[in-house]
Parts: sequence; structure tokens; C-alpha cells
Amino acid sequence: MTRIISGVDFFLSEDSPVSVVIPTYNRYSMLRRLLESLKKTKFPVKEIIVIDDASDDQAYSSLQQEFPYIKYIRHSHVMYVGESRNDGIRLASGDYIFMVDDDNTVDSECIGNLVEVISEDPSIGVVAPVTCYYSQQDTVMYAGSRFSKYIRRTIFLFKDQKYASVNREVYETDGFANSYMFRKDAVRKVYPIPKDILLGGEDGFIQMRIKKELGMKLVLVGNARVFHDFLPSQMYSRMTPFKLYYAMRGKITFEKKLERGFQKLIFSFAVPVYAAYYLHWAMRTGKKKEGIIAVLLGLRDGLLGIYINRY
Repeated sequence: MTRIISGVDFFLSEDSPVSVVIPTYNRYSMLRRLLESLKKTKFPVKEIIVIDDASDDQAYSSLQQEFPYIKYIRHSHVMYVGESRNDGIRLASGDYIFMVDDDNTVDSECIGNLVEVISEDPSIGVVAPVTCYYSQQDTVMYAGSRFSKYIRRTIFLFKDQKYASVNREVYETDGFANSYMFRKDAVRKVYPIPKDILLGGEDGFIQMRIKKELGMKLVLVGNARVFHDFLPSQMYSRMTPFKLYYAMRGKITFEKKLERGFQKLIFSFAVPVYAAYYLHWAMRTGKKKEGIIAVLLGLRDGLLGIYINRY
């Protein structure tokens, strides 16, 4: 591999098959920490593309001075994370696109271990690492997910178990959040993420299209890890009315667009269950009234196909 950037602690190689894409919004200190972790990767990358969704944090103005080798794209106004992912997929030049959210750090062997698996099997469309807690790095936050058979409830695998229990596992799943690696020629057949699902399940939506429409596998790679800066105690405090609205609307939109026949009928009976679930979350937040209104609006807009940006 050829070192083409001098004065940094890792190799950025034109010969690498990997483009790294980082959507970000108003989390400069976390983004900086992620970029520092990528300097330690043992597998060189072709490029690092940062998509800034119109952050109002002035610290972003110094980003390219501190990390001159990144490709920095800034939206003129907030377009939501789905559009940031679309931009990254469109701009990436590598054969594989490693999408990682800005509130993570990446283990030094993560990228190489993902590439090893996806490059050996052309039937794999997406691979993903295990997500561990940043503050408890030997504890799994989730290791992929599966949907329950009928109501399509998301079941997170290996949640809160020790990382050793999944370390050497490689298995198929129904989807990932937070970080994953696309085979570029697969994801470009099914993108862009539509504007009516730009937030709230947008990553799972495009992964499921790869699985359902292209017949390709989604595979969890146990010996690859990222560390997500999230604590279980933050579960309710981070669930704002904004997130509740898009979670409720996104769940309905996701199923309406992807399911067919009997499964779509079954899901329609499960909608009240999901509404109750998100209303429960709304009651646990610091803004109960606003949260309840957000869930009900998301329910109505999802069912009626009203896709406007309310927050």
C-alpha cells in the first residue's frame, strides 16, 4: 500500500478498497474522537468522507485544518441523516463503503476483519461489526438484529452480553444500526434512501432492500468492533419528541414500502402495539406532552402517507 498523506499516523492508500463515510451533526468533539481512532486502523482506507448536516457548531470550521486529508461535505440546511448517507454512497469511490456514525470509535482491526469476510463471498451485500458500549468496551450493545416473524419487532442480538460470547461468531441477520459496510455495487442498485424515510429506520430500510430485492446476505462479523458512546441510562433522556415522531412514522413507512401480501396485513394489526410502545417511551421522557403529540402525529402521518418535516 502507498502512503499518500504525510504527517499522520495511519496509511491512506489509493489502492485500498474501502471508503469511510461519517454522517455528523453538532457532535464535533465525538467526530474528532472518531477520526483519531481511525488513525490507528491496521487496514488502510482509500478516503474518509465526512457529511455535515448543516451543524451550527462553529468548531466544525477547524475540521479540515486538523484533518486535512478528509473530504468534507456540508449541507446548506438540515436534510437529515438519510440524505447524508445518500451523499456518502454517491461520493464514495471504494469498492466497500464503511458507514459509521460520529458518536463511535473504531477498533484498529475492525475494518480489516470486515473486508476479509465481505471480499471472500460475493453473495454478501452488507457486513457489520459488533457494537459495544464506549464506557464498557467488553459489553455488547447489540450485534445485529432480527425481526420477529409476525409483528416485525426488532430483536437486538447478544444485547448486554460479554463480548467474548460473540467474538468469533459470523452469522446472517436482518439488519444493523450505527455502523456497517456496504458492497458498493450492491447498495448503488437500491439507493437513494427515499425522502419519506430520511430519519427513523433509514439504514435498516436500505439494508433490507439489499436482502429482499437483490437476494444478498447481511452478515455480522464477531471479531470486528466499534464502541458507541451511549449508556443504558440515557435511553429515555435521548428520546426527544423529534426522535419519537420519526421513529413512529419511519416504522410504519418502512413496513408499508417493503412488506407484501400476508406479512403486510399482519403488520397492520401490529400498528397499535407499536403506537403503545412509543407512547410508553414518550411518558418516560422529560417532555411527556410533547412526546405524546409527536408519537400521534407520526402515527397519523405514517398511516396517511403525509411526509413533511415537522421538526
